[in-house]
Amino acid sequence: MFEYFLGKVAEIDENKVVLEVNNIGYIVYMSLREISYLEKGKEYKIYIYRHLYENGEDLYGFIDRDSKKLFSSLVNVNGIGPKLAIKILSYLSPSDIVKAVITNNVEVFSSIKGVSEKNAERIVRELKNSVGKLGIKVDREDSIFDDLVKALRGLGYNQNDILFAINSAKKQNPKLLSLNISDAIHLCLNVLRNRY
Repeated sequence: MFEYFLGKVAEIDENKVVLEVNNIGYIVYMSLREISYLEKGKEYKIYIYRHLYENGEDLYGFIDRDSKKLFSSLVNVNGIGPKLAIKILSYLSPSDIVKAVITNNVEVFSSIKGVSEKNAERIVRELKNSVGKLGIKVDREDSIFDDLVKALRGLGYNQNDILFAINSAKKQNPKLLSLNISDAIHLCLNVLRNRY
């Protein structure tokens, strides 16, 4: 069983990275949110969740333990597999998920493409009693990533366009999430203009 890998990011793709550990490249699926914080060639500690299935296995990675804890909780919800759980973590921070569960905010989950109303209700119902025990703080300030998503959503863009824009802009400028919000929005809007 793996707790984490300490290795260099050799490749970054839309929903996965290749993490090189002791000259072996592991394919690790990650949320788009967390991938946006990584830089190719840098070393990171990535917490690992190993998912076994009939024909093989997949590795899912997380920059922090909070995301891994929530992922583990989400995949234990009936009807939520690892791909849908990682998608939820692409759109929502651990803090946002905890807040949504505590406040019975089903809409937060059902607004994500692929999460049905029934699955959203299950997430809230099944995590209600356990989410408080995870020790995830809900009073953290939003990161630049969250502000960027909110700003682009306010301009009428959907989640897929937003995440595409952030990831593409980050490839053009790896320091995207260190910029002030107006510069970051400007870069993302340029990506979206060129896309269509």
